[in-house]
Amino acid sequence: MRALWLTPLLFVGCKSPEDPPVETDTDTDTDADADTDTDADTDADTDTDMPVTNVSGTIYDGTGAALQGAQIRFCRGELCLNATADAAGGFAIDNVQAFPHSFEVLVPGDATRATGFSAVTLEEGVPKSLAMTLPLLDSPSPLGATAAWHQVGTGLRVMLDVNGLETPPFLPDATQVAGVRVDSTQWPTVDGLENIHAMWFTSPFDYHGVAGIPFEITNDMGLTAGGTYEVYVGDYESSSWILAGSVTESGGVLTGTMPLMSTVVITDPQ
Repeated sequence: MRALWLTPLLFVGCKSPEDPPVETDTDTDTDADADTDTDADTDADTDTDMPVTNVSGTIYDGTGAALQGAQIRFCRGELCLNATADAAGGFAIDNVQAFPHSFEVLVPGDATRATGFSAVTLEEGVPKSLAMTLPLLDSPSPLGATAAWHQVGTGLRVMLDVNGLETPPFLPDATQVAGVRVDSTQWPTVDGLENIHAMWFTSPFDYHGVAGIPFEITNDMGLTAGGTYEVYVGDYESSSWILAGSVTESGGVLTGTMPLMSTVVITDPQ
């Protein structure tokens, strides 16, 4: 559910069916009070409109071609602005509130393609141009009754079972997991994170781990042996990157636990 709707209630006052008789006042008011109200107060409310900006961009498939029909969502919590990519993969949304937003892109009905996510920061009056590439997911891995390691993109594994993920409202239970490592030439805008070494899109998007999701990252990216790095996961609800933890390279592998399935990013310490 992406929006909340409030239905106002209207209360109407009714006249009593038995009104008392009207009393005629024959007294003469001789009060000569000539005081007048000279209150000249004015409303000094200086509230201004909410700060906004305009957002535009292009959506691509994994080959670099325009991805027509992709659905774009800019969300703050459950409130979203939506757009659909045109024949050239382009989109434009005006008057987006100038606050951090979840930039989510998906192709409805296409379970073979990744859902792209990035947390972006918008500034008042400064137009933002964004790009998102949605590659095809690697082969999915069915979830079993017992926790096991599942490959969710080259170099990234997670340990899960069929009951290990919390199902978001109005979505089906997860029966399989998948992912794809995003080529560095196709990384989306990542506001707030620097010195990125690798990025993955994982599926099912925005499903949280019941007790956390153990992960392993293979050091095939030239990370320093014994070095310490940080792993972040994109959080839809807060429109931010959540630190999944600091991880240390040991024997060519980095291990940790992340809270949910989303965009996964490994960086130098921020």
